[in-house]
Amino acid sequence: MDDAIAFLGLGTMGGPMAGHLQSKGFPVRVWNRTPARAEAWRVEYGGETAPTVAGAARGASVVVVCVGGDDDVRQVVAGPDGALTALAPGAVVVDH
Repeated sequence: MDDAIAFLGLGTMGGPMAGHLQSKGFPVRVWNRTPARAEAWRVEYGGETAPTVAGAARGASVVVVCVGGDDDVRQVVAGPDGALTALAPGAVVVDH
């Protein structure tokens, strides 16, 4: 497990929240359904992007989910390429 925080969803709430973590020195790896939004976040805050949910979650000690609805949460966490497929033992998942 690495020290990274995986942040899944960079909308109105998620983008700034992930940005605050990154700006305070926490290594943040982000994923967003719209890759251009993830890239814009990376340009603004630094950090790292991942092309898939599993790629963002792989090895992270904390996975933060900030997506819109219950079905979205289920897909991001438990879908075929969801966070659960890549969680490190002992990782924590936080759903906003």
